[in-house]
Amino acid sequence: PSERWRSVRSGHAHAAQLLTAGMVSAAGLAFKRSLRAAIAAAGPPPFPPAISELKAELHAGLAQVQLRLGEAAAAAANAGRALRLRPAHLGARYARGVACAAMMDLEAAREDLRAVLRARPGHAGAARELARVRDKARQRDTQLATRLGKMFA
Repeated sequence: PSERWRSVRSGHAHAAQLLTAGMVSAAGLAFKRSLRAAIAAAGPPPFPPAISELKAELHAGLAQVQLRLGEAAAAAANAGRALRLRPAHLGARYARGVACAAMMDLEAAREDLRAVLRARPGHAGAARELARVRDKARQRDTQLATRLGKMFA
């Protein structure tokens, strides 16, 4: 079992290096491979804290990759899995917020991005995304008001 976990950890490190180097597709494959190995090695829940931590990191990394590839729904799902394993994971919460914004679930995006900013007030990415979410919400509300105005005019 410890050999399996050593393999999962090295796969995670390799996937993170690939992502840092900008090799997004290769990083996605590496994260998926490590995640499958972790699921096989972990067995059924509940998991010890170290295993939950590692699986959360793998799900969060895969969510990051999926965001970069434009797969918002998959990114939101993996970020959600990471948050179920480790609710305080800021990277996963940020990724889920960005993914929700991309899917136009602006209320969920606002909630996640505000949570990131509460935990880390200087998070530039979350502040930037929250401003975008507010703009999108304003545009959506303006369009809705225009449509309703035409409907009842």
